Amino acid sequence: MHRDDVPIPEPCERPWETMIGDDVRRHCDACDHSVVMLSALTRDEATEWLARPCAGHRCVRYESDAAGWLRFADTPRPEDPQRPVPRPIAGRIAPRPAPPPPPRDPGPVPDPPGRG
Repeated sequence: MHRDDVPIPEPCERPWETMIGDDVRRHCDACDHSVVMLSALTRDEATEWLARPCAGHRCVRYESDAAGWLRFADTPRPEDPQRPVPRPIAGRIAPRPAPPPPPRDPGPVPDPPGRG
């Protein structure tokens, strides 16, 4: 998943370390929202979470490499200690609307004229 797939139009500069919570979800006092660290989830978990419909916006945080690819809990980490640590990015993402309801059953379909 690339950072272009999870655009953050309103980046948040609030430090993760100042928020209360765990490695996956923390509460931001500045905006009074929960912030989810996508990089603490596996790729499948993050994809599933992002696909869920929501009302309003979501606040997320993630780490990405220099090319913009997100890091996840199941992403292999480089062993090179000289490699720079990825900079976390955080902010609000657009809501994913709920899927449309299934079509209503119109009931029995009448026979065409002249066939019954």
